[in-house]
Amino acid sequence: MNWLNAVESGRDAVTLLALVVLAGVGVTGGLVAIFYLEGKRQAGRWCMYFWALQIPTFACDVASFRFLAGSDLRIGMKLSPPGLFFDLQLGYGLIARVGQEGPLAYFGLNVLAVAAVIFFLHKGRRQLRAQCAP
Repeated sequence: MNWLNAVESGRDAVTLLALVVLAGVGVTGGLVAIFYLEGKRQAGRWCMYFWALQIPTFACDVASFRFLAGSDLRIGMKLSPPGLFFDLQLGYGLIARVGQEGPLAYFGLNVLAVAAVIFFLHKGRRQLRAQCAP
């Protein structure tokens, strides 16, 4: 069942709940970014957490997870057949399953999310140093 059919039929409550959560996360991410641009100190920490959720991506026999909110530059390793891969995707997406996503097993990182977390960590440290300086 795809997302559009789930929304139209209303039969799959879990899918509808996941769609509502994904929309809520998207709106929350936008609001946190606006608060950060307005200079609110706590917003930087929340931006870092928001990006940190987007770092891991994996799929195996037991479970799979992938979350992107805005952009995703994935670099990873396929386990079957062995090999490296990368892809760029723009938009919002959430895959969180118990069980196998498909025939492909992989582990990867969202490089853009790693860079954003490093940026917010350094920014937070600079702000902390500025507060502690005499």
